[in-house]
Amino acid sequence: MSQIDFVFLTFFFIEICLKVFASHGMFFSDFFNCFDASIVFISEILSLMGIIAKGLGVLRLLRVVIITIRKITGNTSKLRHQSKNNNPVDSVIKIL
Repeated sequence: MSQIDFVFLTFFFIEICLKVFASHGMFFSDFFNCFDASIVFISEILSLMGIIAKGLGVLRLLRVVIITIRKITGNTSKLRHQSKNNNPVDSVIKIL
């Protein structure tokens, strides 16, 4: 189970890094995105160190609940590529 957890954490870590790169750091202008990134980064670091923190499980569950609520209500963060209705991949290609 810990290996599955590590794979998902790594996937989310890479996702956040790519979003930060694609948005030129505007990803952190939203409070929830900062919260989300901090939970993933702390979980990834503790997982690499082999430390099991029980409180992070609750925060990661809260992260999923907030993502679900934002999808249902349509209240999403307005990153640069989202406001222009561009694909985030197009944004990264333009940067490169």
